[in-house]
Amino acid sequence: RIQSPAAGTVLSEGTHTVTLTVRDAANNASTCTVQVTVQSQALPVIAFSRPNVTFDADATCQFLVPDLTGAAFIVATGDAGPFTFAQSLAIGTTLQLGQRYTNVTTISGANASVARSTNVIELRDALAPVITQCPPAQNANVAPAGQVAVPDFTAGLTATDCNGPVVRSQLPAAGTLVGAGTHVISLFAVDAANNTNSCTANFVVNEVVPPAPHIAVLGNSLQIADGDATPAATDHTDFGSVAVASGTVVRTFTIQNTGDAALTLSAIDVTGAQAAEFVVGGITLPATVNPAASTTFTVTFDPAG
Repeated sequence: RIQSPAAGTVLSEGTHTVTLTVRDAANNASTCTVQVTVQSQALPVIAFSRPNVTFDADATCQFLVPDLTGAAFIVATGDAGPFTFAQSLAIGTTLQLGQRYTNVTTISGANASVARSTNVIELRDALAPVITQCPPAQNANVAPAGQVAVPDFTAGLTATDCNGPVVRSQLPAAGTLVGAGTHVISLFAVDAANNTNSCTANFVVNEVVPPAPHIAVLGNSLQIADGDATPAATDHTDFGSVAVASGTVVRTFTIQNTGDAALTLSAIDVTGAQAAEFVVGGITLPATVNPAASTTFTVTFDPAG
């Protein structure tokens, strides 16, 4: 048995006749022919594909694989169509943030022609932490012109994120000195991808005058001004004329505590050139005068003293 053209002969595109001959021992021959048609095989041409694909993860740091055979991911052209597409990652497969996945899309055309495209898929975290609780306002008291340190508000900040840990911070920072007034504290929650969410809380600093006593001295029911150096008969600070040999004048004065803390009287002194002529009495010292209360003392003028 022989054939022409011989096996292994390279045939060009087109229709070719192959002749097969059979001979016996007496050289008797019989022939037949076979028509062989050679056609060019067109392959799918990948006109567009996305080698790297990134999707935004959801709040659970996951994402479900979509249809990756659409025109947004791959486009095939050429004479081998119509084309069918098949992806290796099944639609609906769960992807996890932080992992890298490979998908191979196979394009099948006419005459069993095939082309393939590969996608590397990753997820990114674009969601800020969810703040479930912002700290409540805090209050503090300071003396006039005083300052107080800002407390740590971050302990009261609650935030969740699947891509943790969530880092909490505040401005002004804890320990910053501030004066009286309402101060807005900004609180921040930052996840591992540097996504940030924030809220605010108030730090209210009240200026408080500490309790203190306040003394008022009255004579003849009239208040005597602090530092008054002009004697007057109306408030009994002018004792008038008295006989040196036998006369004395006694005046009663009232001490009132108009403050909001106890007043302690330790001494009542008379000073000046004639101080020896005035004697304080009618009171035992030290003495305590409570807020809104009063006590009295006397001053005796004795010119013979």
